[in-house]
Amino acid sequence: EDVPAYSERDKAITFRDYTLYKDFVRDVLQFPLANVMTHGIIKGKLNMLGGENETLRNWQDNAVMYFSRGVMMWELYLSPEVLTDAEWDFLAAMMEWAYHYEEILLNTRFVGGNPYRKKTYGYFHEGKETSLLIIRNPFVAPQTITFTMTDLFLVAQDNSYVIEELYPCKIIHRDPLTFSRPVTIPLQGYEVKVLRLLPSKALKYALPAGIHLQPIERKKNEVTYRVFTNPLEESCADFAGEAWLTSLRLNNRKIKADEFRRLICKGNKFNRTYTEYRF
Repeated sequence: EDVPAYSERDKAITFRDYTLYKDFVRDVLQFPLANVMTHGIIKGKLNMLGGENETLRNWQDNAVMYFSRGVMMWELYLSPEVLTDAEWDFLAAMMEWAYHYEEILLNTRFVGGNPYRKKTYGYFHEGKETSLLIIRNPFVAPQTITFTMTDLFLVAQDNSYVIEELYPCKIIHRDPLTFSRPVTIPLQGYEVKVLRLLPSKALKYALPAGIHLQPIERKKNEVTYRVFTNPLEESCADFAGEAWLTSLRLNNRKIKADEFRRLICKGNKFNRTYTEYRF
């Protein structure tokens, strides 16, 4: 095997993506990538593609990759009684997400290296305002993927883009993507990430950056998050669109943005809730 994997599902993902790399990058196939068929999501009594003991994360990664490639012929080869409730729930949520971003996903392009050479890769979907980037590491060892503005955009709508990670967790990256500064994203073994790129000039509210977030409650002019810091990472908080930040609370205590930055950058590891008031 060129790129061995413990999970049968990871092997299947890498095979599909290598085939698309070979056809559309190496051989420059003159055909819309969105119009090909890749045999969908398979899990049934006649073919338990993920194996009898497939983890929920493997199932989720496969669903994310399938719908995020931008292939518009969606196929489900499933035996309903085989799937768990959690697998059904995630599949339904992923299909709803793909319907929401259908027009953006249609505009799909392979980016990165050869999966069979253990190179990180992904699919970029350029939209008028929001763009999506799906990236994956096909190998067991941690790797990174680096991209520039010109690697991704054919016609950039702005000279700066905020990078928002949607999967596997929600985090706003501290450093925006600009023409003068490439962005490097770390990926653990076989990890899949979904990134949303937003033009900085289009932001009309503040976004907390550099920390993991779980939205709890949304109102007209405020959002409440639970904040997670990783004891294995050097966390450092910041804000995208800070000019729109009018009030900030941590555990119901009003604080300033600089104080919040100091709390995180001092290395305090905690799960907390704070409220960001939007203008």
